Amino acid sequence: MHTRYYRDNFDLLAFIRATLWIALLLLALFLGACTKSADVTIQEEEAFTPAVNVDFPYVGLESKVDARGLARVSFVIPERITAIQLVTDTSEQGKLRLLELKGPQGVVWSVNNIRDSKLSFAGNSANPPNTFNFPIVADSPELVTGNYQATYETEGMKAGSVLRSTLITKTDDDLNSGIVDVDFVLCGAISQSDETVKAVKASVKIVQQILARGGLTLNVVLRKRPELPNRLPDPSKGDVLYEELGNQFGPGVHVYFASDAIMQHRFERDSSEVGSIPGPFIPSRKSAVTIDIGEAAGNDGLFDAKGEEVDRDQGPEHRIFSEFIAQGILHYLGLPISVVPSGNFISFSDGLDSPKCITQRECENDADSRINIMFPYPVRKRGRNVRGTDYYPRDQISSGQRQVINRYVGVN
Repeated sequence: MHTRYYRDNFDLLAFIRATLWIALLLLALFLGACTKSADVTIQEEEAFTPAVNVDFPYVGLESKVDARGLARVSFVIPERITAIQLVTDTSEQGKLRLLELKGPQGVVWSVNNIRDSKLSFAGNSANPPNTFNFPIVADSPELVTGNYQATYETEGMKAGSVLRSTLITKTDDDLNSGIVDVDFVLCGAISQSDETVKAVKASVKIVQQILARGGLTLNVVLRKRPELPNRLPDPSKGDVLYEELGNQFGPGVHVYFASDAIMQHRFERDSSEVGSIPGPFIPSRKSAVTIDIGEAAGNDGLFDAKGEEVDRDQGPEHRIFSEFIAQGILHYLGLPISVVPSGNFISFSDGLDSPKCITQRECENDADSRINIMFPYPVRKRGRNVRGTDYYPRDQISSGQRQVINRYVGVN
């Protein structure tokens, strides 16, 4: 396949700014990663060996949209399969959502079930592809051998439009822990700095410390792509750039770092964006997690904020940066935000066993809620002797959250 790159003219100013951002980050980040560091493999591109093995029993399985805007995809799940992912895409304009999945035992997931709809965003109408991973948690209906049918509802698509589905399966005897292949891709000007490379490697170690609480081990390859743009497109809207790069890199979780990235900025200090929750294991327009280094560093572009030290060496800005990397990866593996506070009420909760609260003030004051890795934003510490740059660390993963990420088809 001929690959088309999106290339900016080399921006010397962006290169200098990126180097300055990293220079002050590097020492603190590297030292912080050396404390309490879990084992993590960081491979150079030439030596990378994927750790995850999956099967693709169906690729390009076609279904057509009927007069009511519905499409049905039928497939057979063979024996000994412990998890599946169904990725459904189309070349047509419009939106797509999953209504239900039926198996030999009846309906196993439905958008009309409140808990089901919280546990998977596949029931939300959005630009394709639609990605559904099953089972989701330990008490999800059993995945048995036999015939299955997924029903999709389309919006803005004509009758006769063709959907194409890929079924991915895994056989995993241990759904409590696993390893996942992750690409860390340095884009544009920041890829030219040795300091950037060292800093990102150090951040991998901090991210691994957090994800190890969920039984997850990262198998990371570092890729440098100076020809990619300094400003990345929003993966939640989908972009052909991510599909083309995914075809080069292969299946896995692709995390792209740039000096700027288009994202929703839903919460304070948010520096990551994800294609979908969960994300497609295969290459697609939404196969990306993007990290905006400029947003993570704050208004001055420097990881230099002074604050109460965490593990003695980790400063607040680079620790928050690492937390959003971890959160982006966990979104891709299927975890939603734990709670979304909105003034005097909660506009969303995840349906799992992560700590819950009722109001924004209660959430920020609750010692368990604010330290969960999927809490939407870092909470500032308060007190007479507390600096304005001090934040509570977010590094906890609940039992239910652990169940979700280890059932993702790309975790073995």
